[in-house]
Amino acid sequence: MGFLANLRDCGLTCEGYPGYVSWLAKPVPAIGFAWPPGTNWGLLLVVVLGLMMVLLAITGIVVWWPGFRRFSHGFRVRAGKSRFARDYDLHNVIGIVAVPFVLMWGVTGAAFYLPPVKDAWLAVTGGTAADPQKYSFTAHAAAPGDPEIGIDQAAAAALAKTPGEIRYLTTPQDGYYSVSIAGEGYQPYGARAFFGGDHTVYVDSRDATHMSDVDAQPEPGANAFYDRVFEPAHFGRLVGGWWRIGWFVLGLAPLALMLTGISTWLFRSGSKRRRRKARAQVKTPAQPRQATA
Repeated sequence: MGFLANLRDCGLTCEGYPGYVSWLAKPVPAIGFAWPPGTNWGLLLVVVLGLMMVLLAITGIVVWWPGFRRFSHGFRVRAGKSRFARDYDLHNVIGIVAVPFVLMWGVTGAAFYLPPVKDAWLAVTGGTAADPQKYSFTAHAAAPGDPEIGIDQAAAAALAKTPGEIRYLTTPQDGYYSVSIAGEGYQPYGARAFFGGDHTVYVDSRDATHMSDVDAQPEPGANAFYDRVFEPAHFGRLVGGWWRIGWFVLGLAPLALMLTGISTWLFRSGSKRRRRKARAQVKTPAQPRQATA
């Protein structure tokens, strides 16, 4: 599990985890592009793989599209035909069913380490680029001897601002508390994740009336969809219990696509070789028979 976490989260650059590769942890050199702080070769590899999943989803839709008249053919599986027909149909059906999830995993996975990917997605879907100042908060200048309000008062102030359930609270950083609250009503993370809050409330560590709920600000529908549906879906936190089986099955879709893709490719390659061989035999003139004494 440590190796898998290292591979998925860090691109094998989490030192102390199994599978750590030191050269992947080296910083990516600047090439006229401002990489996010801490970008190394391993994280860049994770971004590239995420973008390849996006490319897989987009090209898959284009290749799969059977046309309006033959639309139903895109969902059939000819199990009684040849291996090629069966695997070709399976590849198409699995691919089109998994497209929304492959696209979601690719976009959100790449955006975790390369924020411009999220901005590009929001621009395409009608949203606006994320505000870099959204999570900024400035506490009042502390006068000498001003006491801190304490955790209990900070929690009470945050709940008065945004009713719900506190999922976690951090001690003062730069003069303020950070409180994550799972608000009332729809909860994209709910009780299925430790860091399950969908509202971040900042409370001045010396003035409980000075606070900000940064997630209460109005935002375009595309941004709200990304934050409250698209990103939580990456982890499967939108659902719980037995519904997670669906995430497990769909997570195996790339493996199924690889196997069926290799199968159809091998069949087509073999057919091409056989046709070339047959054409070569037709073009080769027959050798005259030798007379025998």
